[in-house]
Amino acid sequence: MPLAPAQNPSVRIGTFQRLASSLAYYALNHQDSDHLEEIMTLLVDLVSQIPPDGAKNSLMSPPLLWMVALTLGSMARSLKNPDLLRTLAKKMARPELDLYPGLSTAEVLQAYIDFNLDPSPSTNKKTMPIIVKFFRASLASCDNIAVKLGLARILIAQPQWYHSPQGDESASLTNEGTALLEECFDSAPEHDSTFHYFLGRLFGGSGGLDQFEKAMFHFSRATSDAKLPHERLEAAYEWAEMALKVKSTDSMTAFDVIVTTISQIAGLEQTVEKRHRMLSGLSSRVLQAAEAALSFEEVDKALELLERGRGLVWNQLNSLRTPLDELRSRDPALANRLESVSRMLEDAGGQSRTLEGGSGDIMERRLALQEESSTHIKLAREREELIETIRKVTGFESFLRPLPSSAWLADLPTSGPVVVLQAFKARCDAIVLVPGRREPMHISLPNFSPKKAQRLRDGLRLSLSANLLVGREAIGISDETDTRAIRPTGTSKKSVSEVLRDTLRELWKCVVKPVFTRLGFKQRSENPDTRIWWCPTGLLTSLPLHAAGIYETTNPDSESALDYAASSYIPTVSLLTERVRNTRLTPADNAGICMLSQANAPGFEPIPGTKQEIDRVVATVSASLIRSTRLEDDEATQSALLDAMENYDWIHLACHGTQDTEQPLESGFALADGRLELATIIKSNLKHAEFAFLSACQTSTGDVKLSEESVHLAAGMLAAGYRGVVGTMWSIIDRHAPQVAEDFYRDVLARSGDVGGRKRLDGEQAASALHHAVQRLRKSVGDSHYVAWVPYVHFGL
Repeated sequence: MPLAPAQNPSVRIGTFQRLASSLAYYALNHQDSDHLEEIMTLLVDLVSQIPPDGAKNSLMSPPLLWMVALTLGSMARSLKNPDLLRTLAKKMARPELDLYPGLSTAEVLQAYIDFNLDPSPSTNKKTMPIIVKFFRASLASCDNIAVKLGLARILIAQPQWYHSPQGDESASLTNEGTALLEECFDSAPEHDSTFHYFLGRLFGGSGGLDQFEKAMFHFSRATSDAKLPHERLEAAYEWAEMALKVKSTDSMTAFDVIVTTISQIAGLEQTVEKRHRMLSGLSSRVLQAAEAALSFEEVDKALELLERGRGLVWNQLNSLRTPLDELRSRDPALANRLESVSRMLEDAGGQSRTLEGGSGDIMERRLALQEESSTHIKLAREREELIETIRKVTGFESFLRPLPSSAWLADLPTSGPVVVLQAFKARCDAIVLVPGRREPMHISLPNFSPKKAQRLRDGLRLSLSANLLVGREAIGISDETDTRAIRPTGTSKKSVSEVLRDTLRELWKCVVKPVFTRLGFKQRSENPDTRIWWCPTGLLTSLPLHAAGIYETTNPDSESALDYAASSYIPTVSLLTERVRNTRLTPADNAGICMLSQANAPGFEPIPGTKQEIDRVVATVSASLIRSTRLEDDEATQSALLDAMENYDWIHLACHGTQDTEQPLESGFALADGRLELATIIKSNLKHAEFAFLSACQTSTGDVKLSEESVHLAAGMLAAGYRGVVGTMWSIIDRHAPQVAEDFYRDVLARSGDVGGRKRLDGEQAASALHHAVQRLRKSVGDSHYVAWVPYVHFGL
């Protein structure tokens, strides 16, 4: 509801301050910019409505300004669009909101934002004097513990943050900061975590082994005593950094806390959108944790940390749909309640909670959002309590607990190894899981580096973008006649084919060949029997490892990954081992394939090749009497496809795909009546989903800011229950897609067996079949037309 003119200004102001302080506190701990924007809107609105003789200067209190400033600064480090914060700060440039002479509220807020966005010495010289002046003025007017702690932090850390004073001046500031900390600790023991954190900063900045050991002690205390996850994470990170400086294995304990806390911060009580927003700034710490474990030669631990800290959102969705048949046989009521709560959590997680509408309905909308959020949190807590209750039941002690690495080794596919690739600041490594081997194999990759990985990734992305490889309809090969040919727009001196050639060569020489050599891969074949699963992390997630090689026929060193193994990708090792553990045979009534083509989706460019593609797939599977159905044009609707997904274990989608990295569950497929979203597919709880062929554009291209979360359509379909998926790394060429599809299904059928006297499509043959189909396309267009044959990739089992 809109704010009414104040009848009693002092009451109105007091009520507002309590509301604004509560919203700012919530915004700080949940990284929610919507709350912060509402505070600014209310402030400006309230200022304009107080009578001329009202006490306007009492609107902004020191504690409220402190809370708003701290929130702005904290969010500056995590928001994708920090300009929003600067806009909000400018709203406060009003004399009525200034607290202290010669120091405007807007100036204080802007200093906080700039310091957090760019804490460089040059920026600090401008911002820190303003912030310190604000703290000192605030302490003079009110004895607030939060302000004391803030000033103490600056004074203790002043060699790094302030104006780098020397000698007596530095010692004096440090002593003042320590005295403030002791005052806070004496008056409020509940702040002991903050006390230890700042003492850790004090000793950590002093140098010397003894001082570092004291710093580690205080950081570890701060970690264990922290009440809020964000405080625990910051203290544990400082602890880990300090331990790494002195090469102490204490860093592994700290990183263990970090990975656990990250999963708590991005918990089920948040929407999927908010979880991804939080993880975009935290996932790199998981990679750092794995790098530290490898530096101490703790290969098992490195793998465990990567599995616990990556793919969190998809794993959470998967856990919500954990089969409960065994539990239901022991305690039906408990199983039913967990299933019900999990479904409600899944629905709540897929929602988007944003403030909409003008100032007239902002309070009403806020109340509704607060109620939704409160219900969401209660559901998450109830689920945790239910899981703890289940773990007390005999035989269910490990229910939904992370599996040890030994369990992954026991459940590997027998047809080839799994290679986890890790690249972070200082090194690049491969962790290889080999069937029958008891321990992971560690392969150092000294000729590859994170810098080289970033150069290859950025160069490839820039070249693909410059050549408009963004949709199936936009593709052609530039030296062939095609009405939808590539239209180069970039200024790069290299063509996209040259960029791909160089990228594939580097990946072969520095990453893939060293791994193959160590594994003893020697037998080259056009259609190898061996399979390999790639699980890349960080900078490596968007590089075409499956096609790495040297393809110049005149080069005596010409060879490639395609000569030795059929490649697949997985977002996490646990996803693959779960598929191996839970083998199943689709009932005869659900075995078969639904083939969909949508050449003229509303709002999208026509892709006429989809009809020919489905014609050829239909002809191929019909010849083997495979149960099938076809959806085309007006018949290819959302409800029709969902019904087909329930009744056919295979689907082939020849249509436009849309990918939403901000709201990944809203990614989907363009059909006759609109977009069928991933959220809808996942909620369908498909029980017989076996394989999905996504003949669309960029269905396995994720967001570089969320590389550890595999935010793309192919991973989403795995999360929906499909055991295997064919996707594309960039836009495919419309006229080549029919031949690839026909060759793929012809090979799958040749490799598949009969069940009950009838031919079945076997999903475990898909990777080898795709390998064969891509090899045929490569021969047809030539090695150098990488853009045509490289993008096809297989995910899953």
